[in-house]
Amino acid sequence: MRRRAALTAVVLASLMGSVVSATAALGATPHATKPPPYVFGINTYFTYNCQTAAQVNQWATTEVKQYKALHANAIAIAFPLYTASLSSNSVVAMESCTDTTEQTPPANFVGDVVKVAHHYGLSVLLRPLIDQQNLYSQSPGASRVKLHPTDVSQWFHNYLATLRPYLLMAQTDHVEHFAIQSELDSLADMPNWTTAISLTRGVYTGNIVFDYSWDTPTVKVDRPGTTLALDTYPKVSSPITATPAQLTAFWNHLFTTRTYYKVPTISKVTIDEIGIAAQDGAYGQPYKGRLTPTSVYKFNQMIQVNWFTAACSFMKEHRMKGIYYWGPWLSTSNGSMLAKPNPNKPSNIQPLAQRAIRRCF
Repeated sequence: MRRRAALTAVVLASLMGSVVSATAALGATPHATKPPPYVFGINTYFTYNCQTAAQVNQWATTEVKQYKALHANAIAIAFPLYTASLSSNSVVAMESCTDTTEQTPPANFVGDVVKVAHHYGLSVLLRPLIDQQNLYSQSPGASRVKLHPTDVSQWFHNYLATLRPYLLMAQTDHVEHFAIQSELDSLADMPNWTTAISLTRGVYTGNIVFDYSWDTPTVKVDRPGTTLALDTYPKVSSPITATPAQLTAFWNHLFTTRTYYKVPTISKVTIDEIGIAAQDGAYGQPYKGRLTPTSVYKFNQMIQVNWFTAACSFMKEHRMKGIYYWGPWLSTSNGSMLAKPNPNKPSNIQPLAQRAIRRCF
């Protein structure tokens, strides 16, 4: 059985509704909760293949309790959306009970995870991500940072149509943060974002996040009506013996000397994603989930420990808003973090790295 999220044919303005009418209809209220000194968060990636609500709630409860045990006060819930190719104008939610390449969770199921997080006292960041698996299959270098749709206006129309049910859910369930843009760096400077942000504000009154990839040439700017965030995968030419302090120093070197690593008012910025494989050689390729051959890139938990510690030090040194480490996939791990080292899952947060996160938090 296959169900695809319907895309409306209405014009963009009517798609999202006016600011006044949409806000009134939803009973929108300001999100005035005083934030903690730092956001200490962990990401989860929520994929869906028609699991039951009971299963999802059980996994979410297990995961949230483990995040709390690490002293997290926030969770980022990432979930996949899909596009056909780098040049496609389509952005769709796809779900299938049998096809693992179509795994968008329905908005109400994401809402169930939100409710679990809030029940245990975690704030929530929602992060829709354009899935990259089919893009990789078309070209090894393809990724969501390189999208170039043939009709940008149509792409934005489709993107907002697909986001709409998640924004409505976010408003209803009082989600604190919603990343309207994550790693779409080739589109990040498009003027269409001004209208997209305005229309989003008509539906959702929480914090709208604009999330750049830190290591791409796109110039990072503050967009009115949003807060700026970074997914941090800087390529560092450091030996496996590098200490956390040396890694932090290299991050600072990039930040102060490389044009596209500069960000405006860094103290207002959050690190929305930081991850790395627990393998030798990963400092130069932190964005890769697994490095091969494993005979060369040997399993090494200390790579994660040092990288995560360095990122935490960088965040605190610059008095940034906070940090979210990249955590487990909700469905494939049944909500559980690794209890013992697993070389077959090098990008999962290994046990020693969990301790480093706890020290950071």
